[in-house]
Amino acid sequence: MAAEGGSLLTDTSDVAEHEQWASGRMRWSLGALGDITWMVLPEARPFLVRHAKKELDSALERGTFLDVILESPIANHIGELMLQGMGDLPAGTDLVRRCETVMRRMFTVDEDWYQNMFRVEVFEYLLFRGWRPQLTELIPDTLAAVDHPDLP
Repeated sequence: MAAEGGSLLTDTSDVAEHEQWASGRMRWSLGALGDITWMVLPEARPFLVRHAKKELDSALERGTFLDVILESPIANHIGELMLQGMGDLPAGTDLVRRCETVMRRMFTVDEDWYQNMFRVEVFEYLLFRGWRPQLTELIPDTLAAVDHPDLP
């Protein structure tokens, strides 16, 4: 925030804020994972709205520009949706496969990063609860991509 009497246009010490001022546009996005989740999983939209609102409220309180929305809570919510789908098979098959679509898409952004994130936030939870046979049947390639010797 600009100091008393200072100009907002010249008091941007943050590089991202400076770029936004220079372009005249804020970068409004839920981030790569949030955007694809919004597009593919309408069931996640209420969560994404609450999650984004936290950042909006925080920026308002701090008097700053918006910051990146954290992805690990989004990945965790995808895990909750996967569990919901797994618990409602065969009707939940579509939900599980759409969750997989989100994950596979993120593998194209940064394979190692997102494989690790989904392993921790989604698959550990499901595998430790005994869902390996169903996951192997429904989404074998994605399970293979995130699998680790420490997982059951």
